[in-house]
Amino acid sequence: MNPELLRRVLVVEDEDLLRSLVAAEIARGGFDVASAATAAAALEVAAIFDPDAIVMDVDLGRGPSGFDVASVLARRSPGVAIVFLTNLAAPEAASVRAATLPPGSAYLRKTAVHEPGFIVAAIEAVLAGQDPRLSFRHDLTSPHGLKGLSVTQLEVLGLVAGGMTNQEIAARRGSSLRAVERIINRTFAALGLDEAAGGNARVLATRLYLDARGRP
Repeated sequence: MNPELLRRVLVVEDEDLLRSLVAAEIARGGFDVASAATAAAALEVAAIFDPDAIVMDVDLGRGPSGFDVASVLARRSPGVAIVFLTNLAAPEAASVRAATLPPGSAYLRKTAVHEPGFIVAAIEAVLAGQDPRLSFRHDLTSPHGLKGLSVTQLEVLGLVAGGMTNQEIAARRGSSLRAVERIINRTFAALGLDEAAGGNARVLATRLYLDARGRP
């Protein structure tokens, strides 16, 4: 087939081996493929390559996330199809609401992709305008326990999971210790954890957060 007639897919993944494997699989699916390892490179390549679809990791190291890049590219090219491929159980684990993702996006968790053609199938579905919630929204089908938290609660929970004390969190956020304690108490309540259990609640909350982040 004439390469100029092939649909174009940009793969954005900071892990070299995985980026190569995903790009090769998509190429076998009949697409013209370009790749990028960073947010900055993704924006540069997209401007030249003009992709029909983007397969986007979320954690791209320091700097903008895959969500940030996808938002920019969706504004530049409203018709571009976006497939997130990530370790995050859900956008909420990165303090992002699923409702703010580009409309029609697919969301695949890396650990849940077992068949080689699954990513290609997700790309085809999003390109065709099918509702990705039917098969390609793992964030909606994988329980992760963070759906009911506010952005503030998610941010504070991330600091708790990072091992910070309430006083350290207050200093980081520039707020009072009492305000932080209220946020944490409400967060634990939303997660079904009993603050009266003391340190155990922090441990359990940290486990929930790290699981949703796809980390051991």
